[in-house]
Amino acid sequence: MYKKITKKVSIALLMAMTTIMLVACGGKKENDEYMELREYFGIVSLEEHSSCAVIVDNSIVDQGLIIDNQIYIPYDTVRKQLNNHFYVDYNEKLLIYTDPHMNIDSEFETEVYKVAGVEKNFGKLIVTMVGERAYISLDFVSEMGISSVYETFAEPDRIVFKNAISSTVAEATEDSYLKYEPDLMSKRLCDVKEDEKLYVIEETAGFVKVATTSGITGYIKSEIISEYTEEIFEGNTEFVPLEYNHTVRDHKICIGWHQMEFAAGNDSIGEVTTGTTGMNVISPTWYQINDAYGGFYNVSSEKYVTIAHNMGLEVWALVSDFMVNEETGEYYINEVIGSTSTRRALVENLMQEVEINNLDGINIDFERISYANGEAYVQFIRELSIKCREKGVVLSVDMYVPTASSMYYDRTSVGEAADYVIVMGYDEHWAGGGSAGSTASIGFVTDGITNTMMEVEPSRIINAIPFYTRIWQEIPEDLAEEGQEIIEDNIIGNYALDSWAVGMGTAKNTLASHGVTPVWLEEQGQYYGEYKEDGITHRIWLDDSESIALKLSVMDEYNLGGVACWKLGLETTSIWETINDYLQR
Repeated sequence: MYKKITKKVSIALLMAMTTIMLVACGGKKENDEYMELREYFGIVSLEEHSSCAVIVDNSIVDQGLIIDNQIYIPYDTVRKQLNNHFYVDYNEKLLIYTDPHMNIDSEFETEVYKVAGVEKNFGKLIVTMVGERAYISLDFVSEMGISSVYETFAEPDRIVFKNAISSTVAEATEDSYLKYEPDLMSKRLCDVKEDEKLYVIEETAGFVKVATTSGITGYIKSEIISEYTEEIFEGNTEFVPLEYNHTVRDHKICIGWHQMEFAAGNDSIGEVTTGTTGMNVISPTWYQINDAYGGFYNVSSEKYVTIAHNMGLEVWALVSDFMVNEETGEYYINEVIGSTSTRRALVENLMQEVEINNLDGINIDFERISYANGEAYVQFIRELSIKCREKGVVLSVDMYVPTASSMYYDRTSVGEAADYVIVMGYDEHWAGGGSAGSTASIGFVTDGITNTMMEVEPSRIINAIPFYTRIWQEIPEDLAEEGQEIIEDNIIGNYALDSWAVGMGTAKNTLASHGVTPVWLEEQGQYYGEYKEDGITHRIWLDDSESIALKLSVMDEYNLGGVACWKLGLETTSIWETINDYLQR
């Protein structure tokens, strides 16, 4: 499990610090008291169970339980540190482990688990609740698979995990001890033996911060530690990572979203596809989550799919989550995915739609997931992906451009389970954003692509481009309507901000009708124009063939899986020639 790479490090400087250390102690006698290790590890008894410290890569991360001589690890620590394919449904008291092909379920406080509905006996308690936390049997976690190796220690009880990382190591050159702090007057933590292996963490004046293989981290005098070497840890060599087989096409994808709210919208398929050279997927916005039980508002049409197929188009029907439960004020989606029965009902209902309408794919557009439901959202995608994989239909998931505020959407896990991740490369500035600006500048688009590539392989990333822009109004404070929010600006004066979305042709014609010749903004990669009307400043950042070509060139550079377009009907016909050129490269 280990490989050593010798990398000698001079310790002459460390030895020279002894004098400094002695001076710092002011000649006082060194403290030779030992700290109580239960206190050091923060071990406290939980109800009637014994506790153990959980150490991961030299850090104390949590407390586990010992029940009937078996170790139980808190669920959130299992998910963060060991295997994030576990999911706990606290509402239905259920532990779920999801791999690419099935769900493995176990109810709380039992020894039984189910694989594809078939019961199996594990022979020991699998998951238990203590207080408000779920604890999972470490043996069960290990059986599902972890890349870490671990070792248990007593007095006090603790379990030390090591993940697949490289470490700087050294040895004690004589029998010694670790201090709690880098100070001779600090209490001791433990003794170390000559030649004992220590993991080096950092150097400080007169001391080196190290960790023992038994999980105790403290400080050793710098003059009694050997030269450093680098150790490569290969992890659990018996661990087999999960492998996902993705349903992907052997060509670039070009999706056109077809927005509709009513069934009559299906009749416009011929109109919105006119002149769409190169488009090979159409995504009608058919399904809207509208109850808390896995149901949805449905305007689907089997006839529409037949027409699309005859046109050479695949149909990836879109499912959205913008509808609100007026009684609770919650978006319905957050009420659905948090409980396993309703989440799985939604999955089954969508699969019925795949069968009824002969769909080629499902496009999930969930933009209203709460932070609290981040894990449930990932679980939904995993469970849906199993069914899509069984039926051979494409699962694509729309994602925000990565930002700190949307990290809980967990692109890595979603990208692992879904076939395609679609980056919504627009709304850089939006109606409620508080400032006027581009819908999709080239820098914004590039960052969205490259940051998503850190979590999803490029060939399964589709970047979405806007066929719309916004006309922005900066309304002087004295002209603003009552109740409008006022933005303070010492340069141009205070104003209220308003905007509305328009298609490419409308934006261009609006500037032309006001005698404005737009100018190219190199930094934004777009044309820009402004004008005043009735004392109100209007600003428009245009997307046209030139700016779209620039976005497509970035997508081409990174070998993305394709392009998506929001939305059909807002583009100018000429844009399709630009898109088709990209698809042919």
